[in-house]
Amino acid sequence: MNEILQTLCKYIPPHVKSTLLSLDEKKLASLNEIRLRLGRPCMLDVNGVAIFTKNITKDDIDIAVGKLSDYSLNSVMESLCNGYITLPHGIRVGVCSNGIVKDGQTVFVNGINGLCYRIPQRVTSSAEVIVPDMTINNRILNTLVISPPKMGKTTLLRDIARLLGDKTDVCIIDERNEIASCVDGMPSFDVGKRTDVISSIPKPEAIQMAIRSLSPAVIITDEIGKDEDALALLDASLCGVGFVASIHSESFEDASKRSCAELLIKKNVIKLAVVLCNTPHVGSVKSIIML
Repeated sequence: MNEILQTLCKYIPPHVKSTLLSLDEKKLASLNEIRLRLGRPCMLDVNGVAIFTKNITKDDIDIAVGKLSDYSLNSVMESLCNGYITLPHGIRVGVCSNGIVKDGQTVFVNGINGLCYRIPQRVTSSAEVIVPDMTINNRILNTLVISPPKMGKTTLLRDIARLLGDKTDVCIIDERNEIASCVDGMPSFDVGKRTDVISSIPKPEAIQMAIRSLSPAVIITDEIGKDEDALALLDASLCGVGFVASIHSESFEDASKRSCAELLIKKNVIKLAVVLCNTPHVGSVKSIIML
């Protein structure tokens, strides 16, 4: 069992761990998700096939949440308010819960009733094909990577960071700690010799920190979704810093209708769009669009 799955076993209820350990190596290698839903069967997503096991009890949820929070819910409350907890090695746990909202912001969650453990896969990345198109006259073109969830965006960004970061100064803005997945400051993946990582800080603030103090040639960040994210990338571009960012959408046309992407496109900041798909495999390039 690899270290990703060894880590996963530390954060799941005992009977779920037993089920996991009963899988053969082929199924373990294809494990995408584990879903714990209160009062319903535990579900393992193995290469798109659902395997259902024992029903999940409140004790199961409480045990898992205790492990995930190191038995201090307040210590992870900010992450919970954003709907997830990030574990070492790029494992992210989505959280279903009740929430308390103040001034339009979730400030407290309770009544956790569901957990979705997303396990990073070693998917084939197209970074080596894409990177040459991203560079003109030694300058990195501002690039938007587009796809629905679970299509290999994060893996692609990580490999782009590795390739660029061996040649120029890169800063990964890793708000959810999924690209580099730092543990005690050490990246869990190879992200390049000249790559800095800012983890677990909101993108707008982290991008400004990078511009002011790290002098990157390019910023790499995952899953922009707010106008504030786009404005920070726009400012970086106006400061002479290139960027590579990802966004959830089915196509360039759909992405351009999301306000954060529309802002960057209307300002003529995006120069290259890469659309991913899952044919013939997850992480395949569907199209490359020069703008």
